[in-house]
Amino acid sequence: MKTSVRHTAGINDGLASVCVKEAGGKGYNLFRLHNYGYNVPQWFTITSQTFETVVGPCRSEINRILTYTDFTNFHELEISSSRIAGIIQSLKLSDVINNEIANSCFEIIGPDKNVSVRSSILDEDSAENSFAGLMDSYLNIPQDKISDTIKCVWASAYSVRALVYRNKKGLSFTDISAAVIIQSMINSESSGVVFTSDPENSSGSIVIVAGYGLGEGIVQDSVETDTYRIDNISINISYEISNKKCKIVTNTLYGTGSEELSKDMSSKHVLSDKQILELSEAARSIEKSFGLPQDVEWAFDKDGMLYILQSRPVIFTNKAKTHKHYTVWDNSNIIESYPGITLPLTFSFIQNGYEVNFRSAILSLIAYRSDPRLNLDIFKNMIGLIHGRVYYNLLNWYRMLSYLPGFDGNRESWDQMIGIADKIEFPGTKLSLINRAICALKLCRILLFVESNTKAFYKHFNKYYKEYRESDINNYDLHELVSAYKHLENGLLPKWYLTLYSDITSMKYYSWLKKLCGKWGLEKYFGLHNDLLCGQKEIESVKPVHALLELVRSIASNKVYSDLFSGNSDDVVWKELQSNSAFEQLRKEFSEYLDKFGDRCPEELKLEKHTFRESPVDLINIVKGYLKSEVSFEMIEIEEQKINRKAISFVKSTLGNPLKSILFRFVLRNARLSVRNRENMRFARSRAYGLIRRIFRRIADLFTEKQIIDNSDDIFYLTIEEVFRYIEGTSVSQNLKHLIQLRKSEFEKYQEMNLDDRIIHEGIPYLNINKTNASVIVNGKSLKGVGCSSGIARAAAKVVLNPNSANGNCDFILVARSTDPGWIFLMVSSKGIVTEKGSMLSHSAIIGREFGIPSIVNVKDATKVIADGSLIEMNGETGEVKCL
Repeated sequence: MKTSVRHTAGINDGLASVCVKEAGGKGYNLFRLHNYGYNVPQWFTITSQTFETVVGPCRSEINRILTYTDFTNFHELEISSSRIAGIIQSLKLSDVINNEIANSCFEIIGPDKNVSVRSSILDEDSAENSFAGLMDSYLNIPQDKISDTIKCVWASAYSVRALVYRNKKGLSFTDISAAVIIQSMINSESSGVVFTSDPENSSGSIVIVAGYGLGEGIVQDSVETDTYRIDNISINISYEISNKKCKIVTNTLYGTGSEELSKDMSSKHVLSDKQILELSEAARSIEKSFGLPQDVEWAFDKDGMLYILQSRPVIFTNKAKTHKHYTVWDNSNIIESYPGITLPLTFSFIQNGYEVNFRSAILSLIAYRSDPRLNLDIFKNMIGLIHGRVYYNLLNWYRMLSYLPGFDGNRESWDQMIGIADKIEFPGTKLSLINRAICALKLCRILLFVESNTKAFYKHFNKYYKEYRESDINNYDLHELVSAYKHLENGLLPKWYLTLYSDITSMKYYSWLKKLCGKWGLEKYFGLHNDLLCGQKEIESVKPVHALLELVRSIASNKVYSDLFSGNSDDVVWKELQSNSAFEQLRKEFSEYLDKFGDRCPEELKLEKHTFRESPVDLINIVKGYLKSEVSFEMIEIEEQKINRKAISFVKSTLGNPLKSILFRFVLRNARLSVRNRENMRFARSRAYGLIRRIFRRIADLFTEKQIIDNSDDIFYLTIEEVFRYIEGTSVSQNLKHLIQLRKSEFEKYQEMNLDDRIIHEGIPYLNINKTNASVIVNGKSLKGVGCSSGIARAAAKVVLNPNSANGNCDFILVARSTDPGWIFLMVSSKGIVTEKGSMLSHSAIIGREFGIPSIVNVKDATKVIADGSLIEMNGETGEVKCL
């Protein structure tokens, strides 16, 4: 008979189905560790609901005992603790509970296997309260003794040491509740704890404490241990080796005992260097997943397999806390726009843009800007520049998003949209009730009236874009250029936050569409939500490709034109187009194309990059590639419409209920509109960047003429403020050439560095960031990512790190670290797209769906694991990539 109370929650239930209140702090962390992919011994939890069912009826009696206890009198505490333990141990678990436990043991642990029984109270293993060593755990327990052992663990929540701890920490005594973890026993050769940051000084160095045998001896200080410290920067290992005398082992039947070590083992290192590095790498990865320095319990078995037993935040000493400041950097999503090195001018421009846009977005949603919970300082540090790479300041992003009502429930959708791989804890802040209510109403309006937001944006954007698009900037002097920039900035930025509302609508409607496609019988069509978004019309970022394919068709149909492109270098082709009257019509077509789409190029959001307008020779190279590939718009359109028609037909034949059909059509319509609008606004952003780029290119030319800098590209090694201050007479340095040379030297060194996708550090980032290469772990010959455009493709892999140097026919699968809108010319000529970064709403995902090209994002280390030219097969539905 199924009960309304869930007494057990197992490893197969998944993170989404449990909460801290149910599984306790330690138990919930095990679910998280398993969800993140770490090797955790099989386990299940006896939920806190079981505690409430069994112990709850006695709570008033227990609370009465505690109320009349003098916590300053140790003898009284002992008596009260003993009385409460007697009450709990006299209780009986019902047959229903015992049967659930037995079934979970059979299904998860296996029959006749001994287990460990550990505490998991609600406030245990948190950042503030570790309860380390205060609760009782029992190792090597036979399954027929689990019920009695559970009661012993429950009773330990009221032990003298636990009660004293609660009293000192000011924690409640009246609502104590506990879950219990039942876990497979690991007969470990070595075990211990690893701190991802030294708890004594929060230096960021990894500290490993290791002993022989079971971890019980290390935690209880009953065995001697070795200590290893791994420097955060150099990865050098320092050793503190003790004379070890004994280890804790399992007894034959149950329980544990002590065993003496031989003389050879006594002086031997507990861990090899290989194990130390494996353990430190795993610990760093866990820290990234949790977002805080971690205290991790681990074990190596006799075969050298590493197991993660539990993880909790490091509790620092008071000395360490006085200067502890942690930052989490993550390049998910932003790496699509700013891959690799980004120069100072671009960073200074986008840093200001992020501050203004996100601050405006939040302020426009609330009524009372004087809300004391509103911290405007976070908007100044939404992004950072770490050794030349742009990163999100992730904690500030989550602080900002926590201002939005319902963010906790929508966090998964947000993480999927921007491609956050590892979830972290974050310091959320809720605004006042009135601000949250008004914000909710405004967000509802934005979601209901998708098009009105878009129309308001374009009305404002077109006004300023047209004004400066038609201006003759090349005749401006330096002061006029500064004024033009400030006028453009003051005109466009105040309303640019409307693009962020487009992000919100696309995130929500895509999430809702995906959920609807998982019910009502629609779940039988795998990847339905992606196929329904395929074949959209009026996407601005696709128009440059359509126009270019028309240009390619014009060239291919004219022998004189095609001979020009097939027999000459890119430079010669462009010179002939400009000077030879035989190509006047083609020159006109190229000129019209550059006028409309000249701001497009790979990495187009970096001001230092040359667009097709500035370097049309690059466009010639792409045209040559298309001429070889024989890609046609008709061929692409037929394929994408075929996919879309199949998906729509399935929905119509499956959804019989008219109310369900109305709801589904509403969500689908707005999902398509939102995704289209979001992509179109990104194209508007490219055009705006084109104007900004023109202004600074003109300033660079004038600076070069006046010998302020050596060449025009040097301007990008300065910040906007440094450029303007020099022009306006407020510069603190007049030797810009020297400053540029210093920056060039720095950024050359940055090119040689390899940084992690997520970086967590304490204190100043540039002093505490590990710049060593991240290791690549390959699971056989199969890689896994997130499928976002259905279809199976098999072809040679083209690993592209620089899209400007890539061309060729269409018989390849594009493998890249990330893509931006400027990659579209390469993407549409591929048979499939595989990227290391991205999300379901990334440009590569949208273009893949639009053109019916199988696409997979979030394939870790794809450009390192997949060899250029190797044969691979990809499945855009399942997200699997096979190296054949």
